[in-house]
Formats: sequence, structure tokens, C-alpha cells
Amino acid sequence: MSTKRQPPNPPQEAVELGEILEAHLQELREKGITPTATETAWLLRACEAIRRPSGAEDVLARGRPMRAGSLWLWPMTRQAQTWWSRAVEWFDDEDAALALGYSMAHGREAGAFDRLYSYAAARDAIRAFGDGLDCTAGELSIAIEGCLRQMSDGLDALEPEAGDGSHDGPNIVCRLQERLGESADHWERLVSLRYITDMLQTLAAQSDAEGGRVSEPHMRATANMAAVLWAIEEAHRGE
Repeated sequence: MSTKRQPPNPPQEAVELGEILEAHLQELREKGITPTATETAWLLRACEAIRRPSGAEDVLARGRPMRAGSLWLWPMTRQAQTWWSRAVEWFDDEDAALALGYSMAHGREAGAFDRLYSYAAARDAIRAFGDGLDCTAGELSIAIEGCLRQMSDGLDALEPEAGDGSHDGPNIVCRLQERLGESADHWERLVSLRYITDMLQTLAAQSDAEGGRVSEPHMRATANMAAVLWAIEEAHRGE
């Protein structure tokens, strides 16, 4: 008996883009405006800029993965670093290396560390991780070093944050969302720490160079959206 083929679900980025577009289409509909196909396409492009105003390539943002046996390690994400900053206090030597490898192997997975914020849970997870490896300790170390070299400050970037709180995880993510758009999840687990550091340093340097007047990507995208909506409304005025 044949089974009915199920259609694939749209990718998450299409869902997010559709939500932004629908919100603006509804705004126009409430004003009695039905955009033409061309105007809708124009609006869609403006929505894409709102969702991803920086135009940065995800390939570069994720960093280069390093292989150890059949395992791939990725440059550390904010999510992974947040967990590692606690785990580093629990483990020494071999277990510490396994914990670092674990954080790099799973840093891009949603909820990967949600249940690992106790010593016992983390210990069991990293030991199971170590038992499943098909590489030597040396090969794992080389892969870890390859990922660390892609971080602006190497091991220093893994130190627990201190200070007035302006540079801790949640505040950094909020700043990036305000300036560059994207979801909090994007900045937490889909890009590397080096990418975040480079992005913040570049924005700060551009601001200094322009006397604080630099127009950041998210601001430009928001201004462009307002201009597109105004143009569509003007085109339908009097209908």
C-alpha cells in the first residue's frame, strides 16, 4: 500500500521572513491598500534587509570546523562559551579537554546544554562523549586548537566575563539584535564568538571613525522599510 507523500516544511528563515512580511501587509490592508505584485516584491526585499541587514555570509560567520576522527568541532558559540565558563571550574586535565571538545561539538545545537548546569550531569555527558570518540587525545587536541585559533583572543576569550555587566552574554546579544537584527538564537548558537567579537569591534571602530555618526545596518534597514511603506501608500492614495 502506497503512502501519501508529506510535503516538506518551510525552512525557519522562510517562516521568520513570512512573519515580517505578513505584519507589514496587514498594516497596509488595514489602510485599505492591496499592494501590486511588484510592490509586494519590493516590500519583501525590505523585509529581507530587516531580517538580515548586515548581509554577512553565514559560511564565514560560523567559522571553519575542525575534524577529529569522525567528529567535527566548530569554533565556540556564545551558548557554548556560557556553559564552558562554568564547566571549566569543575574539571581538570583530561576531563577539561573533553568538556571543551564537547562544547565545540554541540555549541550549535538548540538546548544542548540546558540540562548540564550541574557537575554530575556535565560529568556524565562529557564522559559518554569521550567514550564515543574514535580519535586519539592528540587528534582531539589538534582540532580544539584549530578552533581556538579562529577566536580573536584564543583561550582568553573563554574566561568568565566580569565587570559592570555591559559585556555579558544577554547584553551583547541585545546589542547585536539592536544594531544588526537577526534573532537572539542566531547570535547565541549559529555564529562563532570570533565573528561576534569582530562585528562589535568593527561597529565601534566605524562609529569612532565617523565621530559617532555611523549608520548601522539595522538602522538603515529600518529607515528603508519606512520609505518603502510610505512609497506604497502614496502610490495608492486616493483609490
